[in-house]
Parts: sequence; structure tokens; C-alpha cells
Amino acid sequence: MFTLRQILDKFREYNLQTHHLFIDFKAAYDSVKRNELWQIIIEHGFPAKLIRLIRATRDRSKSSVRVAGEISSSFVTFDGLKQGDALSNLLFNMALEGAIRSSGVHRSGTIVTKSLMLLGFADDIDII
Repeated sequence: MFTLRQILDKFREYNLQTHHLFIDFKAAYDSVKRNELWQIIIEHGFPAKLIRLIRATRDRSKSSVRVAGEISSSFVTFDGLKQGDALSNLLFNMALEGAIRSSGVHRSGTIVTKSLMLLGFADDIDII
């Protein structure tokens, strides 16, 4: 939010017009494919030991659901990140960064002489 506020202040200071496209991903954390996430983290140059430690807390994690007041038996999950987990924001941002890079979309550029910026945090994106 600080970065967005600073950008908007500068646009106002120079009396420039802005347009925003806010994107909020539905079930964002559930949509992360962990195998792809590990590959992205490797490509970003994370140390192998750190990757092993992170994977140890994520691989073969178990979940259960409540249906009609009853809690189900636990089952192993292979994809997704835990809501509220301390590392989930960082890991989601890494997955999002990988998706942005592989799509060929860059963080800034121009469309019909207008400058573009892409800001992202957790499961929200703002294209300015």
C-alpha cells in the first residue's frame, strides 16, 4: 500500500491521470501448484537447504474439512498453500512472479504511449 500511495501522490503532484485495474484472485492460495512453485524457487536461486526446509513443512501436509458440523478424516494435499501461514504470502508471491515471467508480461511497459506498472501483494494485483 505504501508503494501505491507514493505512486499516486507523484501522479497527483504532476497532475497526471491514472487508471487502475485491480485483480483479486479467487481461492488464490488453493490454486498454487507446489511442484511448479518449487521449480520457480530453484530458478530464483534459493539455497537448496532452504528449499528442503520449506518443502519439509509443505510436502505431504494433511487437511480435513467440516461438513454439516462433522470433521472429515484427514487427507494428504499436494497443491495449495495454507491460509494464514507465515510463509504463504511469500510463497504465493513467488508463484505469481513465476507466472508473470512465463507469460511474457513485464512489470512495466507502454500501451499507446501510456506507461504501465504492475504492483502485486499476496493475492492482489494493481495494474496502473
